Amino acid sequence: MPGPMLLFAAVILGLGFCGYGWALLRNYSDALARKTFRFSLIHLSLLFAALLVDHYTA
Repeated sequence: MPGPMLLFAAVILGLGFCGYGWALLRNYSDALARKTFRFSLIHLSLLFAALLVDHYTA
């Protein structure tokens, strides 16, 4: 069962991803699309890392 650390990471990373998505929706550019894609890769990596840390520290 996930704990509060994963919740915190998911909320913070999710807000960042929503911010990129909102900026992309409001003002599209190829450069911003690439930044959004890069952030999505970092987002997933950090989310899985938080899941592992949360699992082994609980």
